[in-house]
Amino acid sequence: MCNAQVTSVHPVVTEKADSVREVVLDLERARRKTRRTVIDFWEAIYQAYVAGFVMVIVIAAIASVLPQSEISAAGVADVVKRGPAALGLFVALAGYLGIRSGIHGGPLVFEAATVQYVLQAPVDRAFVARRAAQKQLRTAVMWGSAGGAGLGLAVSGSLPGNTIEFVFGFAAVGALGGVLMFGAALVASGRPVPPAVATSIGILLVGWSALDLAFASVTSPFTLVGRLGMWPLSGTSLSIVGAVLIIAVVGEGIRRAGNFSLEASLQRAGLISQIRFALTMNDLRTVVLLRRRLANHSYRTKPWLPIGRSSGRRLPVLRRSVQSHLRLPLAAVIRITALSVGAGVSVGLAGRGVAALALVAGLLMLVAGYDFMEPLAQEVDNPGRWATYPLQLGELAVRLTIAGAVSMLPVAVLAAAVAAAIGGPETALIAAVVFPLAAATAAVGASVSTLLGGPDVMASSELFGLAIVVRLVVPPIIAALPFAPVVAGLVNGTPANVFLPNSVVLVGLMIGVAWMWIAQRNPGLA
Repeated sequence: MCNAQVTSVHPVVTEKADSVREVVLDLERARRKTRRTVIDFWEAIYQAYVAGFVMVIVIAAIASVLPQSEISAAGVADVVKRGPAALGLFVALAGYLGIRSGIHGGPLVFEAATVQYVLQAPVDRAFVARRAAQKQLRTAVMWGSAGGAGLGLAVSGSLPGNTIEFVFGFAAVGALGGVLMFGAALVASGRPVPPAVATSIGILLVGWSALDLAFASVTSPFTLVGRLGMWPLSGTSLSIVGAVLIIAVVGEGIRRAGNFSLEASLQRAGLISQIRFALTMNDLRTVVLLRRRLANHSYRTKPWLPIGRSSGRRLPVLRRSVQSHLRLPLAAVIRITALSVGAGVSVGLAGRGVAALALVAGLLMLVAGYDFMEPLAQEVDNPGRWATYPLQLGELAVRLTIAGAVSMLPVAVLAAAVAAAIGGPETALIAAVVFPLAAATAAVGASVSTLLGGPDVMASSELFGLAIVVRLVVPPIIAALPFAPVVAGLVNGTPANVFLPNSVVLVGLMIGVAWMWIAQRNPGLA
């Protein structure tokens, strides 16, 4: 009797679990169907048109500066030695970013309704989490492979070999980078590891790849993955070892996908929904603010370096800005350092033959510039306080922009040193001139982006789309402007002392125009 009761229970439990999972799947289908009904078809077409128009402009601009002939034999040999390590360094950075995301509750993102009504119901939480993980993994692979394929197409023109092989090789590296970022985040979020330990592991992995790049060696598994991108030049079957390790990481992460906090997931769902809305509006300032809340970003109580108080009234804006930058948390310092090193590596490799990578340095400097323009962003968020200052229209914005540019000089020095170490004496001259200019343009670009704010949602569709394009395109163009003559000069084989004055003149003209525009902005009077 007792045994009969025990054996009769198991089929019921199994059937109940299967039926509950089917209910979860039915809810997902119903949600997708509802989402399709609220999408405006013509609005989606218009947004695709704007995105396609911007993409065509970007591709045309990149194609206009790409080298039209192969680099020298010495340049090819140098790319063969250091190229895989450079690609592996980017993959390692993706893993570090994944670890940082995992210790802050990422990478799984659920809708608030899913957290409230599904995850708190008597369902298999791991089943729901794994389905979300599989969807986000597909997205990571798609974006990673797309970015890698674009980079492979960009560099294939200056390297010997089949373009298709470069495109597929770089796409594989990009896809594995996206997989590693996602998998590392899942592993970090599913294991009770202290944040300091997890961050140290990520830094060690990045440092390992950096040593490979510095000594042109192949010891890191990420360098083996980087060889996939250089398959036409230095491909090896050992690359499969690095790929298998990355796949093992994501497999372990998916196995532990159910280990997360419901409270943290609910808070993360709300912040992610706000970030997505801000992204649709191209309100980068709001995105940065919400991203810092998501990462529990808080300034240090003690500065990294002591600064004595000044009894005078000289340069108060500069002093207060520098004091705030010296209180950046460790995560921000690591992020800024990584961006600076990445910018230096990009210019160093550009000096070695892949000229188009110099433009990447401008974008990395712009991302770092947002951290140094935080004092301006805080004033923009408090327009009532801004209006009480005894300053002329826009004068505070100009002073804060200058303070941000001054504070970015150490970043420029580090980037120039890295570029000189990789690119040699000729690149050292380029970096010594361009990176201080890039510090100024990055601060100006971040300032313009911050002062633009979000577009007017009450404007017509045409004006709204134009505003989106301006907010998306103008700051990167400003930040990349010092590197445009560098790319053109390297492509044409012009000596550095000939094209560097063009960078100085272009930056001077741009800063003058931006200065006049910033000087007229005053949120306190809005």
